[in-house]
Amino acid sequence: MEILKIVQKIHSDERIAYIDVLRIISAFAVIIVHVTANDWANAFHDSMWHIYNVYRASVNWCNPVFVMVSGVFFLDPCKILSIEKLYKKYILRIMLAIAFWGLFYYLPDIVYGYVCKSGTITGQTWLFVAKKIVFGVPWHHLWYLYMIIGLYMLAPLYRIFSRFASKKDFVYLLLVFVVFGSILPMIKSVLAFFHYESSIYFSVEQAATWTGYFFAGYFFSKYEISRKSKYAIYVAGLLSLIFTVLGTACFSAKNNAVTGIFCGAFSPTTVFQSFALFLLVKSIGRGGDFASTKICAKRIVGMFGRTTFGIYLIHAFVLRLCIYVGLTSRFVNPAFAIPLVSALIFIVSFALIFLFRKLPLGTLLA
Repeated sequence: MEILKIVQKIHSDERIAYIDVLRIISAFAVIIVHVTANDWANAFHDSMWHIYNVYRASVNWCNPVFVMVSGVFFLDPCKILSIEKLYKKYILRIMLAIAFWGLFYYLPDIVYGYVCKSGTITGQTWLFVAKKIVFGVPWHHLWYLYMIIGLYMLAPLYRIFSRFASKKDFVYLLLVFVVFGSILPMIKSVLAFFHYESSIYFSVEQAATWTGYFFAGYFFSKYEISRKSKYAIYVAGLLSLIFTVLGTACFSAKNNAVTGIFCGAFSPTTVFQSFALFLLVKSIGRGGDFASTKICAKRIVGMFGRTTFGIYLIHAFVLRLCIYVGLTSRFVNPAFAIPLVSALIFIVSFALIFLFRKLPLGTLLA
């Protein structure tokens, strides 16, 4: 029993290089989404819109992959995870992060209104902020924290399935997720877009949740996929990217405004891109491999991997500062500005979080 506990502890403490890489590129992808968000959504008639569309279509997988990474650890039967530990170590941390960062994002506006606009700070002001923090969402990107708490709360029940389910059981679960949680809703959305008189009434709404990605992450991390199936998923991911770019452009042109049917988290195109990216990074990490890289490189990857949660939390603040000083996705041609501004935000966010984690409670809040 003692040996088992030691093995489990080593297993839980071990950093997996390809998982850290997935965290890092997902965090960077989230930043690209937010750097391009305004122009992609509102500047359809701009000649540069297609550049924004390509970038946006390339990173729709960011939040799904984050959820898949969580599933790798929270559904692993080898990881010791009592309900008490789940709430005290993980859910409490997310709740504290919501409270701290929710206040962090509101405070500058409150202070600015009070100092520069001679406004007043009343009990109603703090009540409004408190309501936003408790019921969500205090800032646009913090929605993810509320969603992930729900998945964490259900993790003990999901772990029963992951402990006893066979590979076929997982395949069946993921098929239901893809067909009824992704493909069927997409068909219904397309039919509605064209005002098609007929409708599809049969649905399995329970399948259209983040749980599918949660289980997918664990499945792809635990089970080896045949080369044929893996390449099929790669091809589906690549075709999904192309289809998202062209489909969004065509549907938006018909609607004379941006139509994001193919950009949602549960769109088939996003699902296949997410699966393909996860498998590709895992294959490179296991085969290529990250394990053979120099210790220095591993430490750098691990260092960035540990800060991705904080980078996600603070990047919106850094983006706001960049916009304030004129460093937007249009300060030069968007094709170059988007990756440059995104990289700057990522690096500055990392530096701020790296220093923040040195403070008392810093690692708890970021």
